[in-house]
Amino acid sequence: MVQILLAYGDYTVYVADTVNSIGNPKTGTLDISSSVTNVNDGWNLVGNPYAAHLSWDALFSSASQVGSTIMIFDEVLGDYETFSTGSGVEIAPHQGFWIQSTGTASFAFTEAVKTTTNTSLFKNSKHDLFSLTVRKNNSSVNLSSTTKFNFNSEASIRYTRSEDVSFKKVPHHLAPVLASYSTDGTLLRINSFSPGNNINIPLQFICAEEGDHTISLNNIDFASIQGYNCIRLVDRKTGTETDLLNVNEYVFTALKTDDAGRFVLKLSKENDCPENSPENQVVFGNTTGGVNVIFDTEIVYPATVSITNLIGQAVAEIKQTSSVGTYHLSTANLVAGIYLVNVSVNDKSYTHKLVVQ
Repeated sequence: MVQILLAYGDYTVYVADTVNSIGNPKTGTLDISSSVTNVNDGWNLVGNPYAAHLSWDALFSSASQVGSTIMIFDEVLGDYETFSTGSGVEIAPHQGFWIQSTGTASFAFTEAVKTTTNTSLFKNSKHDLFSLTVRKNNSSVNLSSTTKFNFNSEASIRYTRSEDVSFKKVPHHLAPVLASYSTDGTLLRINSFSPGNNINIPLQFICAEEGDHTISLNNIDFASIQGYNCIRLVDRKTGTETDLLNVNEYVFTALKTDDAGRFVLKLSKENDCPENSPENQVVFGNTTGGVNVIFDTEIVYPATVSITNLIGQAVAEIKQTSSVGTYHLSTANLVAGIYLVNVSVNDKSYTHKLVVQ
């Protein structure tokens, strides 16, 4: 018996039973380029059409405008696991997996990508980067969510598909969400950034099942090699900081009404994490029908939020708020066009381009 995630068009089907394949095995070339789209986040669900394992390295080398990282559901982790080129991963017969288009993609299955592997293993549990995983304690389902961090001195602080991997939620109503933000508000499963001395990374956490949860730390050596000797998880709801280097996990109680910006990860190369490192930050996240302004300040300051057109004219009421958690701005009353979201907090100004369609 095997446990697999099969791909059929726009749907995924989780199977935990004996799978019988009946009919003539698929052979030859199958070009699915026309079905691979670049809309929204660019993720496309595809499946191995062959009754044979295939090499992701070989498949990627023959493709174009496709990201080098794929995602496969792993029932042991209860989440998508990521596999990049160079890892030697092989994709089992009929296995569903996600690829990310970076443009007008060329993507085809050919006989040349097949391997001689005959194992029944459909995935390979692993955490290959410094990461955080959240899981509901004593849940009725085995589901988790992991956000990873890749230290790259050449990486941009903004979201770049060639460096980062955007977040896609497991499509189950009890699956939690834990992701990090890029500086332009994109949710990330893999966040690549230059390893500076002091870094604050705002996280998004969404509770799907109320009760006690655990956030655990994985592969701490990846951070230690970069010189980080202070790794703390800030819980804004309780006002506490947990030294993850000493305890490796944080247990907390979560409600569905909790602010999505409840947690911040602090990394420092100093012996003690500075009280206010780095400078106050504001992160923007586009949503359906609006934009989230996510405050990442250790001290609560008065804040002003406004929306203007490109020539600086206010198109919505100027809002007075505080630099706490997440503030949502609705764009329901705006006509299609390009606008600027302006935030002022603690004598600093932040601007975000907003496209309303």
